[in-house]
Amino acid sequence: CGRTGFKAAMAHSPIAGGKERYVFWVAPHMALSEDNEEGKCFRVGRPSASSACGALLAVLGELKNGRVNVMIDTNDVEMSMLKQQLMGHLQGRVPTLTELTY
Repeated sequence: CGRTGFKAAMAHSPIAGGKERYVFWVAPHMALSEDNEEGKCFRVGRPSASSACGALLAVLGELKNGRVNVMIDTNDVEMSMLKQQLMGHLQGRVPTLTELTY
């Protein structure tokens, strides 16, 4: 996966005995916190809530700002392809996080 996916993953692993251990797989995912906040979840071993899918939140932020870069970034191909796939389905509208996930 690309830089965006790895950057997000590095903030999600529990810290046990001073070490973080990872298993990586890639797919958009959604969360709903105990307070019904879309996109937020609490992970075992982490001190605070974090985002379930940073990649989708980043795309949503670009959509809200009206500036989505759909050019292929060779250092982050996963994110580039995610944007290209999503843009083909949005037809110019800005969805909610839940709509973007589905």
